[in-house]
Amino acid sequence: MHSPRTHRPGRATLLAAMLVLPLLTACGKQDASPDAASHMERAATYVAQGQYRSAILETRNAIQLEPASLSHRLTLVDLYMDIGAAKQAATLLEQVRGDHPHDTALPLARAYLRLRKHVSARETMAGFQPSTPEERLEADLIEGEILRQSGRPDEAEARFAPLVTAHPANPEAMEGLLKSRLDLRQNARVIDTANDWLATHPANPGILYLKGIALYRSNQLEAATESLTEAVTAIPDADVLLPVRRQVLLALSKVLTEQGRISEAQVYNQLLAENADSEVDEQVRSAITAIEENRLDDAKTILQDVLKLNPENSRIGLLLGTVEAGTGDTEESARLLDTYLDPETSPTPFIQAATAAQVDLGQREKAYGILARALQARPNDNDLLAMHGVLALSMAEHRQEGLASLSKAIANEPERVRLRLALARYYLSQQQTQQALGQLRMAFTTNPAEWAATGLYLKLLLANHEDQEAGEIRDSLLNGYGNQPEAVILASMADLQLGEADRAQARLEQLVADHPDNDAARQALAALYTRRGLGAEAEQAYLALARQAPRSPQAAGYLQRAAQAHRLVAPDTPVRDWLGELGRSHPELRDSTDALRILASVRQGQLESARRELSEHMGNESPLYRHVEGQLLMAESQQAGRDRNWQTALAKAAEARALAPDNRTYALLEVQLLGQQGRIPEALSALDALESTLGRQPDTLLARGTWLLQSGEEDAAAQQYQAVLEQAPDHVVALNNLAWILRERNAERALELAGRAAELAPDNADVLDTYAWILHLSGDHAQADHIIERAFALAPDNDQIKSHRSRIKQQL
Repeated sequence: MHSPRTHRPGRATLLAAMLVLPLLTACGKQDASPDAASHMERAATYVAQGQYRSAILETRNAIQLEPASLSHRLTLVDLYMDIGAAKQAATLLEQVRGDHPHDTALPLARAYLRLRKHVSARETMAGFQPSTPEERLEADLIEGEILRQSGRPDEAEARFAPLVTAHPANPEAMEGLLKSRLDLRQNARVIDTANDWLATHPANPGILYLKGIALYRSNQLEAATESLTEAVTAIPDADVLLPVRRQVLLALSKVLTEQGRISEAQVYNQLLAENADSEVDEQVRSAITAIEENRLDDAKTILQDVLKLNPENSRIGLLLGTVEAGTGDTEESARLLDTYLDPETSPTPFIQAATAAQVDLGQREKAYGILARALQARPNDNDLLAMHGVLALSMAEHRQEGLASLSKAIANEPERVRLRLALARYYLSQQQTQQALGQLRMAFTTNPAEWAATGLYLKLLLANHEDQEAGEIRDSLLNGYGNQPEAVILASMADLQLGEADRAQARLEQLVADHPDNDAARQALAALYTRRGLGAEAEQAYLALARQAPRSPQAAGYLQRAAQAHRLVAPDTPVRDWLGELGRSHPELRDSTDALRILASVRQGQLESARRELSEHMGNESPLYRHVEGQLLMAESQQAGRDRNWQTALAKAAEARALAPDNRTYALLEVQLLGQQGRIPEALSALDALESTLGRQPDTLLARGTWLLQSGEEDAAAQQYQAVLEQAPDHVVALNNLAWILRERNAERALELAGRAAELAPDNADVLDTYAWILHLSGDHAQADHIIERAFALAPDNDQIKSHRSRIKQQL
């Protein structure tokens, strides 16, 4: 049986284990294959000669002949660990862990630690009970390294120190102690401790390397070079570049370079380069260059080719997954990142990309799991804490964890104002205005120039009639940041709310005069003109913005706002006529004005006219005209549905979807049409297909909930509505429908949901009806009567509202 003390053997130990293997096999298994034994004997010989490649090949052959032999497998694990292939070692052990939990625990924990997966190592060791003194020592060494890798070097040192005393000849215990002290920046102690040990023990490359690092950190470059050079000579020869040799050569090259001994350093650099996969590295560098130049399709092609030849290379897989996300292929991005990501060890940007991909696909729980696992490994990584906090706050069952993560991140880095902004937005979603203001006050104190946070702070103060505080913030902005346009804009909008409209207008007009290219200032001034009813001025301001980039999508938006401003001047002028005149007087805007005229026809239900006008622009591939055609197709589809011409309706919906495959509104149109026909199973199937490509978002969750509710599956519908609220806490339809489902099952929760919906939509008769009826069921008939009267005033012909009104009044 393979002894646990050989989990990380030197060559001599590994050789001895292999040579004794035939005898052990003969004693424990009478029908062992003589061919397998021969392979293991040859493997031992190759290891003695430093020929690891041949030794691995022979050991694999033995495993093929005797696949049930744990000894062969553990020997291959040792070989993998010696050459730095810890991932392959872990995979090999994971395959048999269930059948051999005790015998695989120590080597698997070692492999995880080599991969810097200290969380997995700790989980592997949980419950492990050593059965021999050798296993006890091995377990203690592993526990010490787990402490060190988890960022607790002081505890690790306390664990390793007694092990060194009890086992002074054990180099691994000494390495653990030296590494812990290096982590604690105790360079002098490392040098002294290493010298004492080396004076009485054979030269050990690992300890010489750690001594060299401590000397380098102490700026003793000549002594560091001597120690590292001695380490190189102490490493046994091998046909592969052993990890310790690579580590030492990298350090030696760096020290020599800093000493100005470039030619000597180059010798070691050349040796490292010869043992690197330079072709793959060069291709990856080419892909990164393409990414930096925004040639994402080129980068994707390069990485796909490299990954085909190197399917185990996680770095390439992660990079390709990130590029796939950048090109819009969310599903393939999620697949690649899921395959190659290791939350414990992958760099934070890849974890961020994987989390975003899962969220886009509606797999929020899976995204949360990735971040939670990553935080176990790196509990003080502020980027991870921030990502985890923001995501968790959007999920009802994880909100407390989210608050804890964001609070910890803020405590670590108080200057990260955006985290306070995220907390403030969460508190606002929970109607906790004072808590939100508290966070925003701290954000303003820390960095007033974080304009998103300061803007929300001012807006919230003004909305809650905290005029004095808002005035103080305005003054602070003008006094401290009066030369920055963002501060002037915010101060001016505050003035407008505080009744100082003339001052706000004068300040913004001066800002635009001083910064004529600042679009934000011009937009703020145009909005102020509109708010003050100065239609002509607002119209001209928006037209000036549109003329800056007349063919851009933004131009159409400015023109729509200009049209709204024009109504203040000439309320009786049809929008189409105004747009036509504008296009004639400003030919550079003709594309946009024509498109908006067609959209106006669509909104007025003049679909045939809109189709004729659109045909005059056939071949125009601008995003604006694609949007216009999509809107027309959607309107034509809906009209056909109202006429119960389902074939045409579905065909038009398919055309719109083909025009903009990523448009969720068009994609949902097919689902709605199938539902209108009563083809609920097909509607749900279409919804599944939509979610598989575009992800689960509130719109698809809501649609599914609606069809399930219509099918009488209230429990399943309630789950969908709850999922909507986790992503969009103020979604009125989800609040209303979930409240209705819970009206008799959970009256308290139903009343809370219905009340929130009524507060958000006070002029929606259906929402008020739901709220009134739940108030009635809870026994508050007087309040129910007040609310139902408001609903009845809005929809006096609604039969359900009339019925509820009658029954409520019977209880008064």
